[in-house]
Amino acid sequence: MYMNYNGYRIEQVRTDDAALRESQALLQLVFEKHADKFSFDYVKWMYAENPVGQIVGFNAYADDILAAHYVAMPIYLNIQGRKTLGLLSLNTVTHPDHRGKRLFTVLAEQTYQYAAENGYQFVVGVANANSTHNFLKNLHFNLVGSLTLKVGFGTCIYPQRTYTFSHFWDQDTLGWRLRNPSMKYYKNDEIITGPIAVGCKKLVCHNGAEMVSLPKLRFRPLNLYIGYGVELRKGFYFSLPKFIKRSPFNLIFRDLTGGTLPQMTSDNVFFELIDFDVA
Repeated sequence: MYMNYNGYRIEQVRTDDAALRESQALLQLVFEKHADKFSFDYVKWMYAENPVGQIVGFNAYADDILAAHYVAMPIYLNIQGRKTLGLLSLNTVTHPDHRGKRLFTVLAEQTYQYAAENGYQFVVGVANANSTHNFLKNLHFNLVGSLTLKVGFGTCIYPQRTYTFSHFWDQDTLGWRLRNPSMKYYKNDEIITGPIAVGCKKLVCHNGAEMVSLPKLRFRPLNLYIGYGVELRKGFYFSLPKFIKRSPFNLIFRDLTGGTLPQMTSDNVFFELIDFDVA
């Protein structure tokens, strides 16, 4: 699929090895401080090996230079008890020499048009402070709210209620997710966790944790929780100061069906770190 925009050639993202290395190079250039994370194995795992489907997105080229890149990951959500195919908004990168040309907006809208025509019913994402305005104003997303972010000790209670929205995990998709080449996962008290620093672990996943067997992470009494749906009042948890919490985790949602899906709100969605954090 090809189109032109202000002298740029717009092409659908491919997942052959040469195309993956091209995407990897731009990701490493833009995210220079975190370049090690974007290994070839990591990009291939993320873009080409997802059992739900290969990555969906578009590139912008200036001659043979990859100028901008946007992709979204196929996922399933349980929506009112129905397994529903959609996309998780993922990587947005623009070459430093080609910024200010509205390329992200063009690539994203092209992605959503393609997705709607090919059976995807929604796009969900977690946006930072810099990108939230563009998603809301130009790409017609709804702001669900800022995810809860707390650090502390003690028990996390996962309510035994049915949410209108929750991620659908099965053995294949969760197994693939936990094979992330850039991260090691553990399980503590039926919660999948990941190390952060000495004494601290992040609470990654409860939904589906019973399906996998993982080693226990020791010597991490402090917990980091990011998401919606967990009751933290049984422990001692506190919000991070604003000078540490550099950017909000804004949950955003776009219905691609023309309005047939229910509205996602902070009260009707169960959303965990594993549902969006692929690092």
